[in-house]
Amino acid sequence: MRISNIDSVITSENTPSSGMRIEQRASVSSAIVFLLILLPAIAIALTPVVLLGGLAITDLGMRAALFEKAGSALMVVLGLSLWAALWSVPAWRFLRQLGAKRQVEIVDGRVGVTDRSLFGKRTWSCLLSEFNGISHNVRTTLSGFHHELVLVHDNASMNVLVHIAPKICEAETLRFSRYFRQQMVAGFETSIETETKTRKVASRSALELKPVAA
Repeated sequence: MRISNIDSVITSENTPSSGMRIEQRASVSSAIVFLLILLPAIAIALTPVVLLGGLAITDLGMRAALFEKAGSALMVVLGLSLWAALWSVPAWRFLRQLGAKRQVEIVDGRVGVTDRSLFGKRTWSCLLSEFNGISHNVRTTLSGFHHELVLVHDNASMNVLVHIAPKICEAETLRFSRYFRQQMVAGFETSIETETKTRKVASRSALELKPVAA
């Protein structure tokens, strides 16, 4: 599941012995809004295809013309099909978002991720030490700004969201950094200035979670 689709995060059992378990769910409301916008557009895109198909079946003159100029007819059909496919791809993406959820388990120095949706389940895992660090990102959504803490991997598809909130202070960012024993790294939307400030509070922060057992 794409991190940008995640709208809620519930964290539990964040002790060294039991590890951290995170339940994440996609935003259903945003998926429905986009589908309501896309479905009429898809219907409009498919209308010429349906009309031409209907005429080809019922109209003898149309069928004769199609047989006479089969090459041109094929180009028209391919063009209309491509036009419809361009609209169906984003619709399929948001359809997959409906009911999607992710479960993350970080136990004994290992990260396990299970993605579930209406169309199946996908599971993967890796060592916590394989991540490059933790980044503080800011994302714009339909409901406003979301601050996120993300475990960053060399493979961007394996980045793991561990915390989300309307606002995340530097001390809280440092807590998660120490908990996972990960350095702070600049995210896609995190400035170097913010990263520098986060490092400066390392020596004076008193808020600290116990680290995950290695």
